[in-house]
Amino acid sequence: MQQTSDRPTRQSEPPEPLALGIEDAALAVGISGKFMRKLVRAGTVPHVKIGERIVIRRATLEKLLAEWERTKSPEESNGRRHRLQTSEPRRHE
Repeated sequence: MQQTSDRPTRQSEPPEPLALGIEDAALAVGISGKFMRKLVRAGTVPHVKIGERIVIRRATLEKLLAEWERTKSPEESNGRRHRLQTSEPRRHE
């Protein structure tokens, strides 16, 4: 007789992370880590700080790219700095 278990089986590949560190987020977007850190410090990119680590949600990166497509600039829009508009509350460090 074959015995079955109620435990879920382990997948061969881990799930995609919900958020990325600054370097991985920069690679995903196609910019340098230095520039991503600059955008995070300026408040342009919403992020979450977990201990000493800063992470950026994948959904935020997608919204960021859509915003850049509309404004043609990651830092400036009509001569003034702007934040990525999301429904997430702004995180204070």
